[in-house]
Amino acid sequence: MKTPSVRDDGQRVSLDLHGATIRNAIILLRRTLMISAARGRSTVRVIHGYSTSVNPRVRTSIRDELNRLLDEGSLSEVQNYFRLDGATILSLRLCNDVDRRPITIRDITDIR
Repeated sequence: MKTPSVRDDGQRVSLDLHGATIRNAIILLRRTLMISAARGRSTVRVIHGYSTSVNPRVRTSIRDELNRLLDEGSLSEVQNYFRLDGATILSLRLCNDVDRRPITIRDITDIR
């Protein structure tokens, strides 16, 4: 079974949420955005997969919940976004100098 993962090249972060529940995916997303912005990353690519929901009025996927958060402006670190098939690219507000330490899955799951 797949588990969420993160890759960081020092400029862009890729967060793969396959295997996460919707609730856990949003927690991981928020933590990733917070750490990415604090370390001066410019973009976060969120790999959420394709929606399998059959009722468009019921949010039953990570993609649906992410879209809701973006539409209501609830992700303060996000300046702009681009929706793609299976992924969403989030451009972050520039707020800090670049911290070259790579962001790892442990960073986003082990917040102190």
